[in-house]
Amino acid sequence: KQKTAYEIGVRLVGSEMCIRDRIRPAPASARAVRTRAPTAGSSEGTKTTMTTSSLMPTILPTTMPTHIEAMMVGMDLRELDGDHGDASGRLSVPAVLALERVAERSQPPYLTVFSGPVTRNTGSRVFGGQVLGQVVAAAARTLPPGYPVHHASGQFVRPADGTAPLRFHVKHERDGRVFALRTVEAIQHDRLVFTGLVSGHVPGRGVEHQIPRLVGPGPEDSPGGDAWYADWPTYVRYLRKLEDELGVELRFPTAPVHVAALRGEATQPQQSVWVRCRDALADLPEGSADHVAHAAALAYLSDLLLLGAALGPHRRTMFDQDVQVATINHAIWLHAPTARADEWLRVEQWAPWSGNGMAMCRSELFALDGRLIASVSQESLIWIV
Repeated sequence: KQKTAYEIGVRLVGSEMCIRDRIRPAPASARAVRTRAPTAGSSEGTKTTMTTSSLMPTILPTTMPTHIEAMMVGMDLRELDGDHGDASGRLSVPAVLALERVAERSQPPYLTVFSGPVTRNTGSRVFGGQVLGQVVAAAARTLPPGYPVHHASGQFVRPADGTAPLRFHVKHERDGRVFALRTVEAIQHDRLVFTGLVSGHVPGRGVEHQIPRLVGPGPEDSPGGDAWYADWPTYVRYLRKLEDELGVELRFPTAPVHVAALRGEATQPQQSVWVRCRDALADLPEGSADHVAHAAALAYLSDLLLLGAALGPHRRTMFDQDVQVATINHAIWLHAPTARADEWLRVEQWAPWSGNGMAMCRSELFALDGRLIASVSQESLIWIV
């Protein structure tokens, strides 16, 4: 293929796209300018051994399965091309999660179909958290009143194209006295993109406890990516781009795992980040457990940066030329029906295991007052090729 001044390799970070500069940094004219918004099957190759300095799969493939290879092609983050943003081109999470109801079957088996907005002007891939958030938004709008979403999970089948709308087919599986279940298929170009389950639950009385509340710097006392990556301008540009492209704000109370790798150091497979949606979401009705917008936005945020934690012990980053990654499946459990995604959330991410070309990543989301509001589990592919 013909090379341009930039040869951009694209990877997924917990399904979100990021850039890897292979030739030279972006010219000043191509850099994103950030303005803060107001607060509101493969063949087998040679067997290798795992080490702490290098993440190597048990089987090093000589070829990549077509569906995995396709998931690793995506957008050039030097261009802010989102349709659903403000005048500066920044994406708006509320707009992305605003789905249109386009069809409904009023007889069993009940089915409701929603259409999502087009989010890109160019042929770029959609952030995996966006697909998950839209799945939750679609399913939650079909749940009976008083059944807030408590769980969503599913499998990423293939990448979604940001230049075409997604359709969400919500099948009404069961409405019980305590639980209501929906199965959702995300369809694009007549092909399955994501398949998942979303469950609603009537809150009840029971025992209550949680792990100890977190201590450490709050969001206002935690630096952004500019401070942590000051010695690596490419990463500064990437994080600014990431915030703008995904409509979020990020703060890091401790060094992100990529910082250690850039210094040539191994670190624990864990990291902390403060995150919130940049734009205000719909207010929660007083005394109501109906929180469709916030449940969908929490699912959206839960995929952010998660996979990167798995590379901590291995002195590698998502930008390395030989690292191939993709999210395979994702699950979230929502513990607080009144939690808000447009207020600061402390996300603790860690990866208890990696091997066989895969990694298991988990996270917990805490509100500012210390409440544990969500738990997340994700299985991802990590190959060295």
